[in-house]
This record gives sequence, structure tokens and C-alpha cells, in this order.
Amino acid sequence: MELYKWQAQELERHWTDRKRAIFASPRVGKTRCAIACMAEAADHCEALRNVVVAPLVVCPMWVEQLSSAGFDVSLGYQHNGPLPDEGTVVINWDRLARRLDDLTAWKPQYLIADESHKAKGVSSDRGRAFRRLAWKTEWVRLLTGTPAPNHYGDLWGQMVALNKDDWGRSYESFARRYLIRDSMFPSRVLGYTNVEELQAKLLRYATIVRREDVFGPDTWQEVIRPIKLSPAVKALYTRLARQWVAELGDGREIDATHVLKRLVRLQQIASGYTVDELKEAGRLHTHKIDAVLADLDEIREAGEKAAVFYRFVWEREEYARELKVTGHQVFIINGDNWQKFQAYDGPAVAVAQTQSCGIGISLNTAVHALFVSCDFSFADHIQARDRVYKPGQSRCVTYYLAEGTVDYYIKKVLDTKGDVFNAVRNADFQSMAFGG
Repeated sequence: MELYKWQAQELERHWTDRKRAIFASPRVGKTRCAIACMAEAADHCEALRNVVVAPLVVCPMWVEQLSSAGFDVSLGYQHNGPLPDEGTVVINWDRLARRLDDLTAWKPQYLIADESHKAKGVSSDRGRAFRRLAWKTEWVRLLTGTPAPNHYGDLWGQMVALNKDDWGRSYESFARRYLIRDSMFPSRVLGYTNVEELQAKLLRYATIVRREDVFGPDTWQEVIRPIKLSPAVKALYTRLARQWVAELGDGREIDATHVLKRLVRLQQIASGYTVDELKEAGRLHTHKIDAVLADLDEIREAGEKAAVFYRFVWEREEYARELKVTGHQVFIINGDNWQKFQAYDGPAVAVAQTQSCGIGISLNTAVHALFVSCDFSFADHIQARDRVYKPGQSRCVTYYLAEGTVDYYIKKVLDTKGDVFNAVRNADFQSMAFGG
């Protein structure tokens, strides 16, 4: 298969830049590029030992791709047995620390870290294990589309694996140089310093590939579907929101986690479910469900596929049940069920959780992405949306937002490529609760 221009360039620099990061948008071929680089090394080594560490959900995909490229693969994510004399071990991130001594003694020459932001934790067992293994490995390739999911501090745990002298042997030295942190809560990053220096350093060690650079501009059609709540539901929402506005405005310092908990409760009401405080858990209304079903009926009539993205588990149950009752072909996305959706010949609906379906799968036979409730993380949201991306073809993304609710505030923050976790520190609760 012919390589894209950026992949060919990476292959050319393989021998000079033996430890490097590839920060690339989804679906641009970073997996194929990493395997091509590893194959180049294999052609010049008598007995190459490789380690691929990846999220558990995508380990089978790596096995398939590596086997197709002619590598002998050991399923390290399924068992803790002895390592082979040579070949390639595919292991998931959660097993890495437990097998570190075995892997280090095996002396791999090539290490690929898929979704390398999983190693961003400064003190986590996973992050420490990955860095120790990377420092002892000749070739290292970091792969991710979200290198800094929270802030620039997330870069250190990954990039120091490539060169601990340039990136600082401790996180504290890195943080003092580049991060502005809360004096009382050092884990909170308030801003950055020496940004140009940091960006220049990053570019020395990382190839950044944007999808538009490979395929041209994305072709998304975005639709906002306003949802009008009934007077009774609106009254309930308003009463609780005002109660919490008063609670959070009494002069006390409120932790951001407490604010987010309140926002989640309001989001549940907007989506159609009661909250714990009401002591009557169950369906509250079907305003969103009715709008989604109406749109999906039209999509089915057009013979097209759609992916419905949700946040709350109860939404999965509600939408799956209603869709089946109305005669839709439904696929709940878990495990390898996405492959059945992809292969299905005819109109169908995939029901997928935003946070859990962001990596390792493709739903690009769907023409429509329907977000019935949005996760608070911009990175998770974009990863999920990109599951339906297909080069050169337009896709329609529809957001179902309850009028005058937190739905609009969440969408506003996501539009600015921000995370609600950080945004709540600089906004008043009334604006958030009623759409800001």
C-alpha cells in the first residue's frame, strides 16, 4: 500500500530519529506508519524484539495489523506466560507495570506506545513503568491524537521517555519552567510560561499531523436541535438550579468538583431522567428521545446509518429499547460489536458512549452522528465524533440541546475546544445552569 507523504517522511527519518512521537488526528494512518518503521528496523536486525503497548480494546486490532505485515505476535494482553525468544509482544497498558521486569529482561529493541497519553501520569505505576522501559529501548514511537488532554503538563510523562535530559529528569523542574500552577493546589494549572520554547522543543521530538493536511478540510454539517421542555419539567429544573445558585453564592469557596456534580444533575434532568435528590428515580420526560426518534425515522427512510452518542448508562437502555420498539436495527457498541455495525448492509443505528468509544473503532459507515448528551471533555467528544469521519465525504453532526439548560453551556465550552472541568473555575453557576 502506498504511503502518504508524511508517512514516507517518517520512514526516511527512522534511522536518525530513533525516539520520536507522532501526534496525529484519527484516521490518518499513524498505526500503519509505526508498523512500517518497525518493519524497516526488522529488515536490518537479525532478531528483533518488539513491544506494542496499547489500550486493551485496540490490542486485537494491533495483532491483526502486525500479523498482516508478517510479524510473529504474542498476545501479552491475554496471558502472563513466558516471552518468546524473539518477535512482537502486544500488551495492554494496565498489564505493563506487572510485566515490567520480564519485559526489561527481554531487552526489546522497538517500543510502540499507542495512545501514549495513557502514560502522562507523573507518579502512576503505568507511567513509571513505561518510562523505564522506553529509556532502555533503542527505538521508541509514541502515538496519540490527544497528547495534552488536560494541559501542557501532560506532555512531560510522555516526552521524557524520549529524552530525559532535554525534558527534565523530574516533573517539578518541567513544571517550574513551563506551567503556572495554583499555589494551594499545585495540580491545577492556571497558565503557561516560556510557551514558544516549549513548542520548539516539542517540534524537535514530535511529528504533528492534522487530518486537513492529509485529506483537505473536513466536511462537517453541524445541526443544533433545540428541545423545548414541558412547563412541569422546566419548573422542576428551574427550582433546583436556583436552589443551587443560592447555595453556591453564599460566599463560601466551592470546590470545582462540587459544581460539576450539580451540573451533572441538571444535565440528567435535561436529558430526561430524575436525579437522586428527588428520591423517585426513573424516566422524567421523553422530549429528547422523541426528537431523536423522529430524526432517525427520516434517516432510515433515506437508507442511511447513524451513530447515537450518549453520556449516561440509562440513556443507552432508553434509546436502545425505544429504537427496537420502533423497528430500527440497533447495535450497542461494546467489544467488537462495532464491526457488525460496519458490516451491516442497510440502515442501522449504533448506540455508543462518548467516553468509551473514542479509540480503536470506526463507525464511518454512518452518515450521521447524533449527540443526545455531551461529555465534559473536549478530547473525548472529538474522538467520538471522529469515529464517523470518512475522507472526502460529508457527515452530519446533530446536537440535541434542551432550551435554557446546562446543555447550551456545555456545547459553548466544547465549541471553544475547552473542557468544562477547567471552564467552571471562571464562570458563575447561574450562567452555567441556564445556558450561559
